[in-house]
Amino acid sequence: MRHTFRLLFVAATATLAAACGETQRLPAQGEVFSDTLIVYALSGTDISYPTALNVRELAVVRATGVFDYEIAFDIDATGNAVLYPIEVLVAADVPFRRVGLQKLDLPFDSLTSAPRTGYVYDQPTTLAAGESVAIEASVVCQYPYPQVMIDSVSVARRAIYFHAVSDPSCGFRSLVPGELPKR
Repeated sequence: MRHTFRLLFVAATATLAAACGETQRLPAQGEVFSDTLIVYALSGTDISYPTALNVRELAVVRATGVFDYEIAFDIDATGNAVLYPIEVLVAADVPFRRVGLQKLDLPFDSLTSAPRTGYVYDQPTTLAAGESVAIEASVVCQYPYPQVMIDSVSVARRAIYFHAVSDPSCGFRSLVPGELPKR
């Protein structure tokens, strides 16, 4: 009985390992989704307010030492949103998920697929209202490429309003909401 269990375990592990290394064979896991979110500045707001984005869940969370987020937000002196990839915020000895940001020259709605190159991993990115950024985040799937567009910034409320689009499927780069990604 133990021998049969071991064989099944090894076969299942080998199948999963092959699929993980060969993302071109994985089917789309769901439709591309979007949401409108509000996050608050790291500086000048109550610590109970959400100040970061969990990319995998496309949810706003508090930026804490648990590091259950990939990007934290702040507002600079000129009223622009500042996005900090997690690498900028953690100590050198803390393991982190690699997160890249790429400021886009295209309008938010015109980008239908995430860029393959050009991401910056170790610097914050500043965005004015109407500007967008593509995100490359090494999370569980290791292939999510969401896109964020800043709608507006309220300096008085220390709030940043933004749209986000994300493709939940491993190995896909689609950014068209409601679409089942294709290769």
